[in-house]
Amino acid sequence: MGNITKTDKRFLNYAKKEAEKSKDPSTQVGAVIVTKENEIVSKGYNSFVTNASKSAMTWDRPMKYHLVVHAEMNALISADRSDLSDCKLYITHAPCSNCLKHVLQSGIREIYVNELGPGFERGTLDDLEAVCRMLAACKVKCQVCEEDDSDCAPPYEAMVMKKLIKEGRLKGKSFGAHSVLAGFQEDRSWVIDLSDDKIQEEHGDEPCRTKK
Repeated sequence: MGNITKTDKRFLNYAKKEAEKSKDPSTQVGAVIVTKENEIVSKGYNSFVTNASKSAMTWDRPMKYHLVVHAEMNALISADRSDLSDCKLYITHAPCSNCLKHVLQSGIREIYVNELGPGFERGTLDDLEAVCRMLAACKVKCQVCEEDDSDCAPPYEAMVMKKLIKEGRLKGKSFGAHSVLAGFQEDRSWVIDLSDDKIQEEHGDEPCRTKK
């Protein structure tokens, strides 16, 4: 679990306000890029390409998935510099694998998410595994800041990993649960809680709990 400051919550609220600008009738996403000194670099929300003819565009699924520029991408494009290694990203929903790789390529290694969103709930296992691989490989701090008064937040990659394990996705792969857990225990301050009975029965993993 990571600590969430009042400043983090403030910028997450900025991301929510940015999301309100989206014309998407079903999912409004906002993103804010902020320096370590807490100065806003850029903002973005999910939208069509700028100046696109509305008559040729649609918010209907699944076509909209091919037409919409995601909030994180708009924020990256709007930034007045390419190196964002001294910045943090605040977003209303967890990023998809495509947005995440561009965020990481810009140098950002600290991400705060307000809620899991459709990418986690309805995303493909391929996309979730890709997200998990990138977060682990780049040692990214990505925390989910739940809608409560808590000052702690779970790491997003732990939540993704647990879902992948439950789906049997990692069984028999080199990116298996044990090797990843070992890496996390060595390099990170947390490990995934695998105490769930179903996971124990299906995969035989020993329970791992958050370090003190």
